[in-house]
Amino acid sequence: MGGLVIFAGLFSAILTAFLIESYKTLTLDSGDETVLLLNQISMQLSGIANGSSVHITPPDPFIPSTSSLVCNLLWFISLGLSLSCAFIATLVGQWARDFIYKTEMRTSPVIRARIFAYLYYGLKRFNMHAVVEVIPFLLHLSLIIFFAGLVAFLVPVNRGVMFLSIALLGILVIVYAFLTVLPVFSLDSPYQTPLSGGVWRFAQFVSSISWRITQFVYGIRRSAEVSNDFMVDYRRSEQVPNDSMVNAMNHVAVCSSRQRDERDHRALCWTVRSLADDSEVEPFLEGISDVLGESHSDHRPYDGHIAILLRNPDVRLLGHLERFLRGSFSDTLPPEIQNRRRMIALKVLWGLSTIPVVDSRYFTRLDSFDLSLLHRSRDLAEQYRVSACAVLYLNAASSLFDEVNGVIGVLNKLAGGVFVDDENLHQRLAKVIYGIQSFDRHGYLHMNQVLSAASIKAIQDLEIMMDVMNCMVHRSEQWMEKRRSVTELLYLLLAVVERHIFAAFMVDAARLGTPPYRFQESRDFFPFRKSSALVKMDAAFPSINSNSIVARMDALEPFSRAFRTIVDDQTRYGSYNETADEILVILLTEYHNAAGNDGPQFCPDGLAHYILTRNHSESAILRKFDHLWLLSGLTARLTTSETWRMDIPEGSRYFGWESPREIRQAMPETIEAIWQMANIMTGRQWQREIRAQVQQVMGGALDSLRRRAPSGSATASTIALIQNNLLNPVLTHGEELLTVNLIRAYPLLPLRRPCQDSEDSNGEPGIYLVDAHFTILADFLRQCSRHHLPYNTKETIELLTRFDVGLMVAVDLLQQSNFAKTWKAMLEELHGLQIQTTLAEVFLNSQLLSAYFDTTDNMSRNRWLDDPSAKSVFVEGLVLVEECQEVSSELRTRLESIKTILTL
Repeated sequence: MGGLVIFAGLFSAILTAFLIESYKTLTLDSGDETVLLLNQISMQLSGIANGSSVHITPPDPFIPSTSSLVCNLLWFISLGLSLSCAFIATLVGQWARDFIYKTEMRTSPVIRARIFAYLYYGLKRFNMHAVVEVIPFLLHLSLIIFFAGLVAFLVPVNRGVMFLSIALLGILVIVYAFLTVLPVFSLDSPYQTPLSGGVWRFAQFVSSISWRITQFVYGIRRSAEVSNDFMVDYRRSEQVPNDSMVNAMNHVAVCSSRQRDERDHRALCWTVRSLADDSEVEPFLEGISDVLGESHSDHRPYDGHIAILLRNPDVRLLGHLERFLRGSFSDTLPPEIQNRRRMIALKVLWGLSTIPVVDSRYFTRLDSFDLSLLHRSRDLAEQYRVSACAVLYLNAASSLFDEVNGVIGVLNKLAGGVFVDDENLHQRLAKVIYGIQSFDRHGYLHMNQVLSAASIKAIQDLEIMMDVMNCMVHRSEQWMEKRRSVTELLYLLLAVVERHIFAAFMVDAARLGTPPYRFQESRDFFPFRKSSALVKMDAAFPSINSNSIVARMDALEPFSRAFRTIVDDQTRYGSYNETADEILVILLTEYHNAAGNDGPQFCPDGLAHYILTRNHSESAILRKFDHLWLLSGLTARLTTSETWRMDIPEGSRYFGWESPREIRQAMPETIEAIWQMANIMTGRQWQREIRAQVQQVMGGALDSLRRRAPSGSATASTIALIQNNLLNPVLTHGEELLTVNLIRAYPLLPLRRPCQDSEDSNGEPGIYLVDAHFTILADFLRQCSRHHLPYNTKETIELLTRFDVGLMVAVDLLQQSNFAKTWKAMLEELHGLQIQTTLAEVFLNSQLLSAYFDTTDNMSRNRWLDDPSAKSVFVEGLVLVEECQEVSSELRTRLESIKTILTL
């Protein structure tokens, strides 16, 4: 409004100067009137001198000329409009100041907001915006009227100048009219007048009326057939808001279209080219990181825009990012600025690397990025570096698909009899092999051994294939077999690379202690269950069993290595952090999925160490994984003991372990882990549907321990505990007797005593369940010697002595005698050692002897040791315990109590 007031004032001053000259033409000029009077006097004097009378005609009344009337009329109208505009502009300015004053006079934000809303909607209800639009229009109209009056003013003066003024006025009117209607056809036009909005609404009204008439005359279908273009225009007008031109412009500017994408691309490219230094690059990269880091990673509308910046050779966004990240290591920057810039650069790098994963249409190779920058520093931005490094390596692996597909394309042409230059094929294969080998340039993936062997085999197969091709027998069986072999190997190399990248990502994430940047999204980008390379291979060669080939390529080794590394790290730290535990669950899940169901379910290297070092109540793996699968996986590890007799060179791989020497070293640890799993499953009530599976898994574990496990402290305890678990009454379907068929399937007992008073349905002898328990316990006690105690002897005995008290009455006399002798022999062997007292205390506090410390009649009937000779031998063992000086007073009291009961 201030600008309009100034313009109106200046224009009014100029117009007034013209009016001062023009308004005089509306009245008789005093000079002309004087000349007329003098002329009459002269005529009268002349008549007197001649003696004649002179008749003087009175002058005609003064009538201004038409041009004068028109000129003054137009200029006075123009002056009135100009002054009115200045007046109205002054009022609008006052109203605006009054509006602001009223909305800011109260201190309460709520009251101010409500006053603002009240006055604002009143402003809209009285159409104040229309008043604002009228003011410049009146000024424009005043200017045009002034030019029209100027033409009328020049009519009596000079026709040439008049025609020139008419031409200028016509040009002004035409230009003004053109600028008025231009926004109707192009909403992005910067040229418009106050009349443009009204003209646009009128055009929309006419378009709507025309469409309604077309519908009425031809019908909807007929109109679509007659004028498809008009229907498209109308539909477009239906989508575009027609309440105002501004709203229509806003809609067209933001709605999805090819033109909008082109505008965005041009604007982004111009922005990047205009960035001069890191201080200008920083806010731009931060904006990109926010756009690419949206939570809905499956649909990111701006990936195409960023891909343009990566592909455009004049922009080189990746180069800007690399220089920005390198500059963040400058010692001249404060540490907080270094970390902030590093964080921004890594977030952008993460987003750029995930573009081809989200939408392959925008795939852009990022292998030109300097990977050494990712391994240069480990600081506060480490959580961003971990995720960025993983997805960048995954992007680089995806970029190799182009070269691999090129090699396969050449091989397919050769198979079809089309000659292709040998050098071209060699070059493409060399690029693939070099690209794969370059992944471990910085020691990130730890896979040189796998890649070197596979690369050599690929080159050898290619050379053989070239020799066959030179013989012009493209369709020979040997050539086709080598073609298939090279194709398999190339795809599988990429599949193994993807798994190594994922494994390295999991290791780095576990070492952080907290989840890295967008951990879930980064993990989802990896083709876990089936590699994208294997999907392509299955499409090209449906007859290939990719799962068996993956096993041949040792594709499970990355998961196993990562699992073991994380377990070793956490053990070194002294405790498992929550993030590491969850990552171990992820690795074990992917290991299980990748292994498939074709063969034995070997557990990853490190699972045994994890079970031995992790608190069982806090373990996420024990909470989320089936205990039977864990036990079977550990048991499957025992089969590798056969490699002791195999001639396997050091450094070769066998189920994730480096050599037979490592297998022999890890075997006791695996057996101890099996004991821990058996301990966890002791006393567990299994559902009826899986009891057969439980028996099969435990029986298999027992068989492997007996046949393949080396003799040692852990083996004895583990065998005894699994035997005891197999005698779980639930697994025997609630029956008291174990059938002979079960005994034959799982040869648990060295002694089988025919039952005198019971036979099974087949007439074959049976054996009491409690006798089996006592046999297992006695056999374990024989393993306890002064120089060799079984693994976790105390805990194992505690588990083996958890008897069902109601079954103890069925103990055979021979079993009582056998057990008592074994008990005494063990105490004699351990006499004088602290472990003797410890084991005696375990026995006396167990369910095995609970009936002897309970005076109730029900418990008295369950006192199973009723053979006099067995009692005597058992008491002799108790005497050996009493002779120890370390026996506590409480234990001595229990010893005396049970001796008294047994000697009655």
